[in-house]
Amino acid sequence: QILRQYKFPQAKWFELGLNLGLLHPTLEAIEADHRGNTSRCLMECLTKWLSKADQNVRHLTWQSLVIAIRRLNETRVSENVART
Repeated sequence: QILRQYKFPQAKWFELGLNLGLLHPTLEAIEADHRGNTSRCLMECLTKWLSKADQNVRHLTWQSLVIAIRRLNETRVSENVART
């Protein structure tokens, strides 16, 4: 809801997942399951992150989410999330 509220571009869900530490095959599986539905892909990406689906996922914090968003050059969104 927060990402929607601050207008995070859902089309960047794959890159966000990589920045959060999810592995490429995990993200490809999400894409295959929900092709064309970026909203659902973003939701599944966040679900995988929160469940630590991949060994690369280390920190489940607002701070790590903010950093991942900032790496996508979504400065306004990252600033708003950080204030939340």
